[in-house]
Amino acid sequence: MQKTCQKCGTLLAVSATVCPVCHTSTLEKLPASNDHTATYLAVQDKIELVRLKHRRLVVMLHLLFGMLGFGFFYLGYVKRGFLLIGLSVILATLGFFLPSLQLSLMILAGAIHLILAGYYGLNPDARDERGELLG
Repeated sequence: MQKTCQKCGTLLAVSATVCPVCHTSTLEKLPASNDHTATYLAVQDKIELVRLKHRRLVVMLHLLFGMLGFGFFYLGYVKRGFLLIGLSVILATLGFFLPSLQLSLMILAGAIHLILAGYYGLNPDARDERGELLG
């Protein structure tokens, strides 16, 4: 099957992209339009928006509410949050039953939260549970 040149009417092969006589492109041009959505293909069927987690908020949550695991819950690390709550309960129970170790246990708990706050505050590669960098 052959096609013809739109400009001069010369018969062309189906695979021809330029007319050999008038040198006009045989490719069909799309009509000019401001709507360019037809030229883009969908990347995914499901697009999920991800909220950027704030580094300063993570640090403040670890410093102020570290015993309750809020910093980990905010980042999406639910298991780590519950583990931190369990550790806090264990340290508080030991402090209640062993008053002589109460100050040492409080210092240990504070040091854990300071280390976590320092890690998330100073590490530029700190990420949330989805693998997104902290902002």
